[in-house]
Amino acid sequence: MTEMNSEEYRELRIDVLTEISNVGTGNAAHSLSSMLSGDISIEVPVIRFLEFKDLAEAIDGAENTVVGIMVNLQRDLNGMVMFLMDIKSANGILNNLFGRPAGHVIEEFSEMELSALNELGNVMAGAYLSAISTLTGLSAATTVPEIAIDMAGAIMSVPAIAFGKISDRVLLIQSEIKGEGINAMGNFILTPTEESFDKIFNALWA
Repeated sequence: MTEMNSEEYRELRIDVLTEISNVGTGNAAHSLSSMLSGDISIEVPVIRFLEFKDLAEAIDGAENTVVGIMVNLQRDLNGMVMFLMDIKSANGILNNLFGRPAGHVIEEFSEMELSALNELGNVMAGAYLSAISTLTGLSAATTVPEIAIDMAGAIMSVPAIAFGKISDRVLLIQSEIKGEGINAMGNFILTPTEESFDKIFNALWA
C-alpha cells in the first residue's frame, strides 16, 4: 500500500467503518424483521470514532438510564461489542415483540423481557460482525451476552476498564429503528484491539 499521511489514513479508516456499518445495517434490518412484527427499517446510521471518555456523552449523557448488552470477541478478532438503547426504546421493542399497545410502559422488566432484550442485542451484534466477516473474510465468535440496566456512565465504565489499556477508541454506530409501534434509537459500539482493527483495515484496503 502506498504510504499515506495521517489525514489520508484517517479518511480511509472512516471509509472502512462506513462500509462495515452500511452492510451491518442491512443485515440488522433483515434479522429484526424476522424477530419482530411488521416491516422493520433502520435509518442510515451516524458513525463516530470516539475516545472512551467521550462515549457516554455521545449517547445522551452519562446519567441517562440505558439497557446495555455486551459480548466479547474471539477467533480472528478480539475486543468487545455492546448494544445500548434507552428505556423508552427498549419498551417500544418489547411492546412490538409481545403484542402490547404502543406507548405501554414497563418500569421494571421481567426475566422474560430481559431475555428478549438480551437476544435483540445478540442479533444486532451478530449482524454487524457478519458484515465484517463478509467484507474481510475474518471470523469473529462471541461469548454469551451479558445484560445490564444502569446509567450510561456506569455501564460504559466496565468496557473502559477492561479494554482501555488495549484500545483507547471505539466505533459508535447510532441508528434509528422503525417499525410497528417502534421508534427506537440503538447504539452499536465496537471496541476491537488495535491489532484486530489493523486486520480489518488491511483486509479491506490491502
